[in-house]
Amino acid sequence: MYLLFRLRNLAKKQAEITLMGLFLSHWAMAQVKPQIEVLTQDQGLPSREITSITQDTQGLMWFGTTQGILRYDGYEYVAYNSNPDNPHFIPEESIEGTMYFKSADSLWFVADKKLFAMDIEDDGILLFGEEAGIKGEVMALHQNRDGTFWIITDNFDRSPKDNAHQFLQKYVRGKGFITLAKVKRGISWFTSLVTDSELNIWWGNIPQGLAKYDIHGNLLNTVTVDTYDWFGRDLHFLESFFDREGKHFIFPKSKGGIDLLNGEAQKSIRFLDVPQNIYHAAQDKQGDYWFAGANRLFKVAGDSSYSDLTAELQSKMDFKKITSLFLDGTGLLWVGSDGGIAKISEKKQLFDHMFVSDNQGWGNTIRGIVQLPNNTIIAKCESRRKLLAWKENETEYEFKFNKNYEHPGQPLYDSKYLVLAEDGIHLYAIGETLMKINIGDGSVTEYEQFRPYINLTDVLPLIQLKDGRLLFGRSLKELLLFDPKSGRHWLPFDHLSNSKNVTGLQFLLESKTPNKIWVATQSEGLLLVDINGKIDAHYHTGSIPRLNKNKVLVVYEDSNNGVWAGTYGGGLNHVDLEKKRIKVYDNSDGLADNNVTAILPYGENGYWISTYNGLSFFDVELERFQNFFVEDGLSHNEFNYGASLRGYNGYYFFGGMNGLNRFQPERVLDKTQLPPLKLTKVVHLNQKETASTTMDLIQNGVNSLKISPYEQYTTVHWTMPSYFKNEKHKYYTWLEGFENQWQFNGTSSFVRYNKLPAGAYVLHVRGTDSSGNMSKGEIALPIKVQQIYYRSWWFIGLCALVAASIIYTLFNLRLKQALAIERLRMQISSDLHDEVGSMLSGLSMQTELMEMQASKKDKAQLQRIRAISRRAMSQMRDLVWSIDSRQEKLRDLVNRMQELFEEVLLPKGIAFEIETEGISISKKLPSEIRQHLFLIFKEAVTNTLKHSNANMFKVVFATQNKTLKIVIEDNGCPAKKKVNTGLGISNMIYRTSKMKGSLEVDTTNGFRITLNLPFKI
Repeated sequence: MYLLFRLRNLAKKQAEITLMGLFLSHWAMAQVKPQIEVLTQDQGLPSREITSITQDTQGLMWFGTTQGILRYDGYEYVAYNSNPDNPHFIPEESIEGTMYFKSADSLWFVADKKLFAMDIEDDGILLFGEEAGIKGEVMALHQNRDGTFWIITDNFDRSPKDNAHQFLQKYVRGKGFITLAKVKRGISWFTSLVTDSELNIWWGNIPQGLAKYDIHGNLLNTVTVDTYDWFGRDLHFLESFFDREGKHFIFPKSKGGIDLLNGEAQKSIRFLDVPQNIYHAAQDKQGDYWFAGANRLFKVAGDSSYSDLTAELQSKMDFKKITSLFLDGTGLLWVGSDGGIAKISEKKQLFDHMFVSDNQGWGNTIRGIVQLPNNTIIAKCESRRKLLAWKENETEYEFKFNKNYEHPGQPLYDSKYLVLAEDGIHLYAIGETLMKINIGDGSVTEYEQFRPYINLTDVLPLIQLKDGRLLFGRSLKELLLFDPKSGRHWLPFDHLSNSKNVTGLQFLLESKTPNKIWVATQSEGLLLVDINGKIDAHYHTGSIPRLNKNKVLVVYEDSNNGVWAGTYGGGLNHVDLEKKRIKVYDNSDGLADNNVTAILPYGENGYWISTYNGLSFFDVELERFQNFFVEDGLSHNEFNYGASLRGYNGYYFFGGMNGLNRFQPERVLDKTQLPPLKLTKVVHLNQKETASTTMDLIQNGVNSLKISPYEQYTTVHWTMPSYFKNEKHKYYTWLEGFENQWQFNGTSSFVRYNKLPAGAYVLHVRGTDSSGNMSKGEIALPIKVQQIYYRSWWFIGLCALVAASIIYTLFNLRLKQALAIERLRMQISSDLHDEVGSMLSGLSMQTELMEMQASKKDKAQLQRIRAISRRAMSQMRDLVWSIDSRQEKLRDLVNRMQELFEEVLLPKGIAFEIETEGISISKKLPSEIRQHLFLIFKEAVTNTLKHSNANMFKVVFATQNKTLKIVIEDNGCPAKKKVNTGLGISNMIYRTSKMKGSLEVDTTNGFRITLNLPFKI
């Protein structure tokens, strides 16, 4: 139907204009539907029949079942049952009623009608029996708000049928359970316990209905408000519940539903009129109530409106009976049943919805949003190719074009962008050509001159510049600049060749710098162009700096000389124009999704970023993201490019695959503090063993971790006790001492290290939920990797000590051997000198005496014998000198040479000179070196005596670099022919090689020998 409304224009004229629309639906601040997740055997739940749910002080969940107890950390289960081979053994496993923690490590529960207390640190079990005052079977366990434990026991199986009783008992430390009251047992065991705000105990039983006792067991009151027939007997038993304000809700069996009890008047008023009997109740943090019947789940809001969530629950989980309701520390509701567990999260509504379709999946897809001067919002519905309009406190309308406008198809077709004209009553859009739409009367003006430039399959971005001109086009070469006032248009980049043309334009943004335009493309990155036809900058995957993706969907220029580019698949790229660098923020940094469709600024350091999977707020200063999804109240998780707007009164608008979302950031940005992370276990694999070993860190809390050097790998597990969508929790790790920065660990709640080097480390872990909320604090676990024994300090020290002992022993042995050799050499040299020397000397003297008396003929022979004996004495003295260790210094060698020269050269009229300037003559020489040098000197003297007519013989010792240089020369006449080196020169060369040196012989000018020895004196 057609409806009329009035719209004020900017010129303050009032005119009645017609907006022809079709009624769609009322916008509303829709209630967020409760989000439900389930844990069933299909999801790995070991036992589906849940009887009780509770939570310990560390945040871990404990489930009572008909097959034992399950501990749940969000990822894995630990089962406690009566299997004797189970390290977590409990005597009875059919858990009944509610479980409670008396302290951080003591879990109290009833199993097979027996009461147990389990120490969760060492699995120690305490059974409370008759010695503890238990009167019979335990039918109910209750923990008062002051922490005391109360039970109902029943002696029906121990007493005559007509004398059976139920007992109200309280646990007193040191005394066990004391009996405070008893009632005659009725036809059945029905019983219940609840506590009011004054710590009074309300006992629901068959004969009394409700009996009120103080903490000392004094009966204060009885309330009988319900009577019903049970197999021919009248029963008064009913269950009840107290909320935080002290309201007393009772669940009458006779009529079902819930009544609110006025305790003073002992009357009740109807609260929830449903036919089903109610058995369980809980009140959440928002003050809303949750009630469960046998197989029904109801929620009653603070305004007393109620909703039945049974159908939603049954669509997620197959069950016949609800057994428990429990609210954990984060406010998450746990629903136990005989088919598993449901987790129900309900958040307060943060977003308003417009143009939303009830269709599942994609509904009214939105592209293009504008705000009129009177705050009317107009958006293009892409799926229906229509314009939709909405204004506060009014209904939504579908815009109709004027009936005089004839168009065979859809005039808007696939346009992605809307632009509001300067006059405030016209819209520009691109259909088959550029269109100007009059919002008032629905008339359309088409600019036919642009039809050749339009291709309906292209994105065709459209913007209005500050001076009122329009800019649009599918490629850079065909980018059109149009002045609506003059009707003139031109192509600033028409001069580009086809090879330099940039096609597939996606988004246009007028820069803060005059005449500059940012151009986002579908395959060629991001450009900064001058409207006069010049390309100033081009950023892409091959540029420096480089983008991480070439498809850019949206651009925003900040006031700090930076540009934000939202990419397809590459997240958010920040281009620092001054420092010429690009930093990428993606899913690993907390961004909701890597496909960014819109960027809108908020405040000085914030941005709202829509993606293909959720809405993100980015705090630039903290570099943190906060994310929002359907469970937070969005109409759909997928958003579209070209569908964002900063509107009136600080509202932000984002359009997506089903309608438009409106919100005020100050209402939305309410950070939730998540529970702290908890270490759960460490898994080791030792190379000496075939199977891995697991250390339970829940039971064995550790402040540090020691790792054996034989560990093949070590895996550390943790959890964040926030259990809704916990599979989407993200974690970051940093092994201080091994890594230099935080590592994104994805959704894995463990980290594995293979053969860490020996040393000290600290493992840091922090986490976020899917919305980007941070965990409270972080894990900081010191880790000490022990050194393998042969690299340990004590082993190295021991080895060094052993090696030193061996070296000392060998050195000492060698020293003794060397001393023994030296002593032997001294002995030999002394013996040779004394014995052989005296014999040769005597021989020489005897020969001289005989020569005096001998004939002339014999004198020649005797002279020859005398000469031989003298030579033998000389050679023996040389030999004795060379092996005498007392003659070990260079000084001794020089002195011996001088003696030799005086003995053989001076008699021949040959002067000699020995130069030792610049060397240390006190330096010790090895005996072999000393012997080789002396014999070389003797051979050189012999050569001078035999082959030279020299009158001067000279020896020079000098050091050069790290070598000893010795020059032996005479001033004899040059040889007239090539000198035959003979055996003497060969011996000198041989002895020089033994000293690892070199020898040069020069007979050009006299006789000259140069020795180069590889040591310095």
